Amino acid sequence: MLKPEVLKVLRSIIDREEIEEAWEILKQNWNAVDAAAAIAFRVGDPVTWDGKRGTQTGTVTRVNHKTCSVKVPLVGGGATTWKVGASMLKKV
Repeated sequence: MLKPEVLKVLRSIIDREEIEEAWEILKQNWNAVDAAAAIAFRVGDPVTWDGKRGTQTGTVTRVNHKTCSVKVPLVGGGATTWKVGASMLKKV
């Protein structure tokens, strides 16, 4: 949850250039958070995350700079691999 003073500043931005500058700062912060989170994961770690298709559970197959590849078993057999931002993952 954002602090009220942060919300006030964000709502006061009305100029396109200011919005673009704020967006670039947010993207840099997001990338730094993902990169720091990726350090905590290793291949073979069981993980879970909440995504567009609900809660998913799988196993890390690759750790990238900001993301992890996660193998998720399918109900009817087989598996699929998702590339997930490391900050979204939780170890099981």
